[in-house]
Amino acid sequence: MSLPVILISGGTGKIGSSLVHFFAKQPVKVVFTGRNPEKVKRLTSECNVSNVQGFTIDHQDPDSTHILMKELIKHSMLPTHIINNVRDVSNLKLSAHGRPTHEAWSQEFYLGVILPYELAMIAIEHRAPLKKIVNISSMYGLVAANPTLYENPTTDSPIHYGIVKAAQNHLTKEMAVRLANLGVSVNAVAYGGVEGRVSESFKQRYAQLCPLGRMLDQNEVPGILKYLLLDADAALTGQVIAVDGGWSIW
Repeated sequence: MSLPVILISGGTGKIGSSLVHFFAKQPVKVVFTGRNPEKVKRLTSECNVSNVQGFTIDHQDPDSTHILMKELIKHSMLPTHIINNVRDVSNLKLSAHGRPTHEAWSQEFYLGVILPYELAMIAIEHRAPLKKIVNISSMYGLVAANPTLYENPTTDSPIHYGIVKAAQNHLTKEMAVRLANLGVSVNAVAYGGVEGRVSESFKQRYAQLCPLGRMLDQNEVPGILKYLLLDADAALTGQVIAVDGGWSIW
């Protein structure tokens, strides 16, 4: 019996690289994408196992899904599972007026909503044995940002991030309905804040606002994905599961 093939888009970032390392230790094949060739090469080397394959793909390119699919076909690695994780933090920069530019809105929406949809559709068109899809979402797709968390809420928590994540959550439900007859389950995980690249004062404010009393540890990220992709029954579909230390229940 052939091993599952898990495709992780945006595999070289903070969350993505932890997922690649985690699934590299599972009885699966891992395919990941990254925009920077050096980072792709480095992550592949770090895993140092034969079941991991990285591809340099710029998902901002509208042809990226077609380019990726050709590579996957060439390497006989059509996905059985997809984790949609790609993002570009530069899309969150604001204009001099403190608002997202039109380009930032459209690029953030493209990566968060259009790309996951297109990737699934193209995989299905190429007869990939697709079974499960998980979208990496955020607590800010469930609730609005709490301004007391930030020193400057407008710039530190750009409005288009949460709105795109909310749209991604609804995409999850729509795709679950539309792909059910193909035997594909689609879910999303709305993560809370993960430690790293934040100040101690931010962590303290976060702790006071979260029932768990702290941010998520990076090691707490992969577990729910393993369950959704490798353990859960197909009946679990169309759900947005909050892994946020209780943030969204207050």
